Amino acid sequence: MILRFAGLDDLPAMDRLEKECFEYRRFPIPFLVDFILADGAYTLLSFTEPPGHASTAMGAIMFVVQNTEKGKVGRVASVSVLEKYRNQGLARRLMEEAETIMREAGASSFSLEVAVKNRAAISLYESLGYVVAGKLEHYYGLNEHAHRMEKKAD
Repeated sequence: MILRFAGLDDLPAMDRLEKECFEYRRFPIPFLVDFILADGAYTLLSFTEPPGHASTAMGAIMFVVQNTEKGKVGRVASVSVLEKYRNQGLARRLMEEAETIMREAGASSFSLEVAVKNRAAISLYESLGYVVAGKLEHYYGLNEHAHRMEKKAD
């Protein structure tokens, strides 16, 4: 598995991940462009092979380090893994790498939102030390609630 930062040339792969991993509330291409170009924002892609080979994007993580009144904080905006690559530790690897980068950028804590019904993701985040800090009613639409999960940086 190869991890690398996304560039504008990766938009087709990122769009494919969005379409195949999320039923609704997908990030549109203009948002993906803005995210790739934004200061303090990072997108990591996981590929099956090194660049220059017949490689497939298996997954991605989008995250940002922001300055707040409490100091720098990291926020995971999206984690996506194609179905055929799930349950192989890829999401964990993406999360761990993102946490390392956010920590090195000075983040003292990390947060994310996850659908209440996404038990597999919640289990992963809990195993990484995240705790539910609150419930966000209708976050993903009518009756589609989310948990806000947080973790202190080590």
